[in-house]
Amino acid sequence: MEKSIKYIIITAIVGFVFGFLAYGYAFRPIVDYTLDSPESFDTRWDTTLTVRMEMRNRGQTDAPLLLILRVQNVTISPSEEEPWTEYTGSEIKIYTIALKKSEKYRGFSIDILVEGKPQSFTISYYIERRFKASVSGIVSFLFCEFNRYYPTSVTYVEDDTGRYTIRE
Repeated sequence: MEKSIKYIIITAIVGFVFGFLAYGYAFRPIVDYTLDSPESFDTRWDTTLTVRMEMRNRGQTDAPLLLILRVQNVTISPSEEEPWTEYTGSEIKIYTIALKKSEKYRGFSIDILVEGKPQSFTISYYIERRFKASVSGIVSFLFCEFNRYYPTSVTYVEDDTGRYTIRE
């Protein structure tokens, strides 16, 4: 009798674990993201370059995320309207939620200030999971799938005319 209770408990635990894993995989967020930036940029006309951090969630669960934009040799110039939560001159972090079943990309535009004529500069976009204390938050944190669509990082190089183009 005692052995049958142990087997029932072990079977229930194993069933629960496999059930949770199956649920998490089936209802996971699937987040696609990309960095939208112009092919070239001319500092003779303007010193502000606008890039867009875009993402969508094709999955079955909302995904709490941290969007991160980092730059080298230039400065981020955030507007007061942006929902950024952490900012330094070379990095900006935005806490957001990627809503489930999104077909269209949505995102945030960020201004980059190009001063001092650097020979080149780099802009990189990353996404990290955020934990939210709920069933969907746990599923999102454990099972979220990220799909980077290039580019997620670009390097601009100056040519002889003062124009910057993306280095392939």
